[in-house]
Amino acid sequence: MIYYLEHAYHGVEAQIAAIGAVGHDNLGEVGERIARAEAALSSLMEKMHLTDADAQDYAKYYFLLVRNLFLLEDARTAYDACLAEAERGVAVSLTADKSEIAAGEAVTVTYMVRNAGADAAVYSYRMVYPKLHATAVEGSAPFTGEISLGAGESTTLTFALKAREGGLLRVEVALKAADAVVSSRTLDVQITGAGCYHGTTHSHSTESDGKGTLAQNFRQMIKDGMLLTYTADHNAMMKDKSGFERALESIRMCGYRFAAIKGCKITVYGNNGHLLSYGNDLTFTEPPRNRKPETIDNWNRIIREIREVGGYSYMAHPFHVWFNFTGFATDCDNVEKRMEVTLKEDILDLYTDMDGMEIINSRYVNAEMNNDYTIAYWDRMNCKGYKKYFGSGGSDGHGLSQLSTVYNGFLLDELSEKALEDAYRHGRQFVTTGPELRYTLGGKTFGETLTTDKETAELSVEAYVKNGCLREVVLYDYAINPADPDRAYREGVQTVLYTQSEGESRDHVAVAQTVAIKPDHFYRVAVRTNEAEKVAFSNPVWVMNN
Repeated sequence: MIYYLEHAYHGVEAQIAAIGAVGHDNLGEVGERIARAEAALSSLMEKMHLTDADAQDYAKYYFLLVRNLFLLEDARTAYDACLAEAERGVAVSLTADKSEIAAGEAVTVTYMVRNAGADAAVYSYRMVYPKLHATAVEGSAPFTGEISLGAGESTTLTFALKAREGGLLRVEVALKAADAVVSSRTLDVQITGAGCYHGTTHSHSTESDGKGTLAQNFRQMIKDGMLLTYTADHNAMMKDKSGFERALESIRMCGYRFAAIKGCKITVYGNNGHLLSYGNDLTFTEPPRNRKPETIDNWNRIIREIREVGGYSYMAHPFHVWFNFTGFATDCDNVEKRMEVTLKEDILDLYTDMDGMEIINSRYVNAEMNNDYTIAYWDRMNCKGYKKYFGSGGSDGHGLSQLSTVYNGFLLDELSEKALEDAYRHGRQFVTTGPELRYTLGGKTFGETLTTDKETAELSVEAYVKNGCLREVVLYDYAINPADPDRAYREGVQTVLYTQSEGESRDHVAVAQTVAIKPDHFYRVAVRTNEAEKVAFSNPVWVMNN
């Protein structure tokens, strides 16, 4: 069997490598090569499935096969896109002169359109790119416009972009004819160095109750524009990383730049709270069914155990009616009453050692809970001044389409697991369902502390939303008052930094101004758009006296 696998694998690999570049000029030939490779890979996977050989005997082929499966899917996707364009009478290509650049460097993106129909046609195009990661270079082609082409004629547009910071520069161009989309192309350019990298911190795979394998999840996240992830399968066996490492290797062998760390979602019998555990190898298994549900003391013990080994933890969806923490008013009949009871002093004091909470969980938006309750709890806990509590966002995705619906923008010096660990541990991230956000106060950013004796500081906020419209950008100011945190929360100040004017439609806003600050306060920023579900929240900047 091992000999068969060795021989068959190399045969499949050679067939996939022979597919080559996919373009409009070789569709017939490429289509036949893809079909042959798909049949060969399907046969090989079936043989592997039917064998009784121990997994150890062919584990080394696992990530190689997955790699080739993904490469074949990429070829099929490119082929299908070209085929669809041909059926609509156009031929399009989108290329870049570099696949990787550093901050400060420029890249030239070339967009070619050919009218493959029998009649003259007028097309409209729109090119979008992440405006906080790059800026347009003078002399670049307009990012929206019209193209008139006779039958068989073609034109080429060049867009020049200069990288502002590290991360992913995703260029998207849509082409329309008579208001119908005839082509939609996407091109990714990696920007190395310090910058904002998008990543997910709460998703599930087939290692617990998710629908996709780890490799499939990683690949889908990459398609969604994510560059890193912290996994969170229920009660994951943390010391056994063999499957995790094979999945990550299969992704990297496809040429993708992607960082991943294995985490865990601690789940207990009775579902009395879910805790996201990071930065450690502790495994917590679900207790026997005849044991009583976890108590408050047990949760605090678990959180302390994680901290004692250098780990950190976030509460997952703390206010969900089924999965809320013991003590979070589980006997209340409705969400409003549950929130009212929860915010009483005795409930707020139950948990103090966790590092933060999941302030947005997309799986439960408008489903027996509201993320606003968690945001209020987050602010109130920071008003108490026990410690810094960071906010995080998680999709809680169990299916591929859900994985990146909520994610974090991490400020990293580079794309690596070490940089992700350091940033997440110290709260250097914002939470988003779409908008981009950058924020500094006195030179400090997400999760950091400004130590000063000055009464003012320079505030800088920049926001962007793709294919949308910004509605408002707000600065929140709360005092830290352990003696009366309820008053501190009630008296929090909201300063509108930007609000949409009538008839205005802006996808990008930059604000720079001097603001009054006070010691023992924390300041965070919220971005809202004309689509209620598309929001972003920064972690605070804390201000302390010298």
